[in-house]
Amino acid sequence: MLTYLTYIFSPLIVASFFCLVGKSSINLNELNKKRYLWVVGCVMALFIGLRHYSNGSGDSGFYYQNWIMLSQIPVKELFDVAANIDMEDGYLYTVWLLSHIFIEPQFVFILSGIFFAATICVFVKRNCTNVILGLLVFNCLGEFNFIVQGLRQGIAMYAIYVFHSQKK
Repeated sequence: MLTYLTYIFSPLIVASFFCLVGKSSINLNELNKKRYLWVVGCVMALFIGLRHYSNGSGDSGFYYQNWIMLSQIPVKELFDVAANIDMEDGYLYTVWLLSHIFIEPQFVFILSGIFFAATICVFVKRNCTNVILGLLVFNCLGEFNFIVQGLRQGIAMYAIYVFHSQKK
């Protein structure tokens, strides 16, 4: 519970640190805003990426085991395996590719944490004048729980956001 509360209030904790070190407001100085988002993004990525696979619902362990299973499949058998598993092909191919690049199954969480933190910070930077409040509200809405418990759905949701934001 303490870890969760630390995550929720991490935008305020980092903002307090910035106020102690810096002399100008985070929201008034564009460089401070970028630095702040970078630090908070790293904190978010660490909370999401370095969790144990038993944290959250049973899905986390499932994704961990999926990584291990897909890392043992040679490329010539990949399409047959994907045809027999009731999961999104894009997810299976992405995890297969990443599991052959990175050995440790923890990378499924690390890479998704980096991806989620980056997209969240880009969203807040583009859409919020007060980035501290924007991140705090985001954290309080339970998105962190969703990311931890619904990894595959979260990847799909953020991929759609990134795809649509690039069209503008």
